[in-house]
Amino acid sequence: MKELKIMFNSFKEAIPLYKKVKFKGKKLIPLSIMILLFVLYIILGNKFTEFLIEILSKQFKPDIFTDKIIRLLSKIFTVVIYFYTYKYIVLGLFSPFLSNYSEKVETFYQGKSFKFSFYQNLKFFFRGVGISSTNFIIELLFVGFFFFLGILLPFKPIFYILSILVQCFFIGYSFSDYYYERKEYGVRKSLKEALNNVVAVTLIGGVFILIFAIPIIGILYGPIYCTGVTTLYLLKKEKINVRSVMLNL
Repeated sequence: MKELKIMFNSFKEAIPLYKKVKFKGKKLIPLSIMILLFVLYIILGNKFTEFLIEILSKQFKPDIFTDKIIRLLSKIFTVVIYFYTYKYIVLGLFSPFLSNYSEKVETFYQGKSFKFSFYQNLKFFFRGVGISSTNFIIELLFVGFFFFLGILLPFKPIFYILSILVQCFFIGYSFSDYYYERKEYGVRKSLKEALNNVVAVTLIGGVFILIFAIPIIGILYGPIYCTGVTTLYLLKKEKINVRSVMLNL
């Protein structure tokens, strides 16, 4: 119950957080790149949709009604690909920026000072890309497996819900790693800690997916907001754990 209270307080406190930590101006460059990346996705998505329509039209030789259905299905397929891939590209490419934001939040709340070299930031970048890519592949395997079971077995909604929860967990894990990499945790230990906080991590991932579904706003503010939530939660949780250890001494 206490952990849930910490979780919901973290969601509330993270809303105005980037202003408090004086990060408002520092997000302009990455946000500009996000917008450019989003526009590029739209252009490539439209071309991909046209490509699918052309292939399917040659196969089925549709009439006016069938042509509309093919166009609709092609656009839905393109949106699904966008939704599955874009979030991981953002979380990977902007890992140094989001890691830096997580660092600023910790500095603001605990007064700690972090000075990372260019090499360390480069290391964070490759780690972020690696974790995002790995999470994406593992997520696809799990989602595909649960979706397949949902087709073959009864209780289909259960398998579909499990596939969504898996997706939420791996997204939440990406956010938690921005915190754990600063603690110099290896990838395995970082994943282990995420599993120890599986409910909170999955909830954060779920909130990110909901925010991400909001046009423009979700793309621009979702990653920053959820990084702040995750950092706040883990800082507060760590503080409680330290107190518990001290009381048991």
